[in-house]
Amino acid sequence: MIKHRVINILTRDNIPNALTSIRLLLTPLAMTLLMYFSAVSLAWCLLVVVVIEATDFLDGFLARRWDKVSDFGKLYDPYCDVTFHLMMFLCLTALNILPLWIMAVFLFRELTVWFLRAYCATSGADLAARPWGKRKANTQTAMLITVITALGAHFWGVPLAVDAGLVALSVLFSLSALIVTIISFWDYVGYFIKEA
Repeated sequence: MIKHRVINILTRDNIPNALTSIRLLLTPLAMTLLMYFSAVSLAWCLLVVVVIEATDFLDGFLARRWDKVSDFGKLYDPYCDVTFHLMMFLCLTALNILPLWIMAVFLFRELTVWFLRAYCATSGADLAARPWGKRKANTQTAMLITVITALGAHFWGVPLAVDAGLVALSVLFSLSALIVTIISFWDYVGYFIKEA
């Protein structure tokens, strides 16, 4: 019976959503490693974040390749992505690394987009994913990876010039993520107003 269930889970129908679930399940581990804030924990955190982000690419790639894109997956994938990013940004805010107002902008954008999607769903419409939404996710991913790398560099004994470069890069990606998040917000709102 258990063998049969495992085989059912490992079918093409379920693999994309199973990969998406890995992202959600690994989120508490990534948060714990980040909050522990040591040389070892930040190294492991970076590895876990890379694995999580890899599943974000792989689940969508396999769903499209195998023609297994589902209504559930269209909601579940961004839910897991947003949950992971917001939880990690919340940790960075708690560590006094990410300013609270930037976290508030990220959160406001996500809550607004989810409200618009829920509103559209009640009327039978579909607020499809927008190109700026994907750009937002990509820049937030780049921000997260560079910030964790820059934090770890302080513990890992990298040369001062490299450390300073990583800090500058993390600031650049953080500002980029903020700008793209705001653009994405207005893109979704504008699309909603146009189509509603």
